[in-house]
Amino acid sequence: MSYGADFANADPANAPLDPTIMIGADPFFWGAILLGILAALFLGWYFGARSRSNRPDAAHAIWKAIHDAARSAMGADDNALKGKAEALRKVIDERLGKTLKLAGGLSARIKKLDDAIAGKGPVQPGGSQAGPQASGGHGGAPGSDKAHGDSGQAGNGGGGGGGGGAAAAAAASVTVVTIGGPTPTAPPSQPPAPPPVGDLSHREQTDALRLAVAAFNQHWRDEAARVGELREAHAELSNPGSGHGSSGHGKASHGGH
Repeated sequence: MSYGADFANADPANAPLDPTIMIGADPFFWGAILLGILAALFLGWYFGARSRSNRPDAAHAIWKAIHDAARSAMGADDNALKGKAEALRKVIDERLGKTLKLAGGLSARIKKLDDAIAGKGPVQPGGSQAGPQASGGHGGAPGSDKAHGDSGQAGNGGGGGGGGGAAAAAAASVTVVTIGGPTPTAPPSQPPAPPPVGDLSHREQTDALRLAVAAFNQHWRDEAARVGELREAHAELSNPGSGHGSSGHGKASHGGH
């Protein structure tokens, strides 16, 4: 059997006669693909940023968790009060433990720094009185020396004066002794000693827990103030500062001066 000339160029593998060659595609086609990829990346970043900005911060959640624990302790009876107080302390430690650790380590040192800047602090006993006493003693010595010097001049100048020169010299050589010094100032009153710390009875411990929980709840119940403080603290800890990138340059320039 023979076939006509129309069947001579048929492909036995049934492959397409005009295959798509991507390497030789129009540059406009590749530009459209790249533009689509960039658009997809931009949209992903945009929606991700919006979801992060719309996500509520942790300040109100922290306040509510501690507030609920404080209210639970406030409503507890005497038998359950200690357990509720311990639960309140646990919630505080879980939500603000590291922040309180940072503030607690700095508070005492900052207090000493503020006192030193203000010129306040423990005074050494007798340290402030030694100067005036010493200067007073030295202050009397030049006067007596001058008196002796004047008496010598008087004696030399009045050598022919007889009794008058001798009397002036005798009067100048007299040393005046004052009996009774300045009235010493009373020492500053010492602050009262703190009450001794010891083991409390069950009734005393219950009363102390009741007062401590009430004082804490009175402070923490102001939602607007406490949430604002939490947000301000978070913003402060998250702010690297304007000069964080030029600290080395600042040290170098300071050393050059």
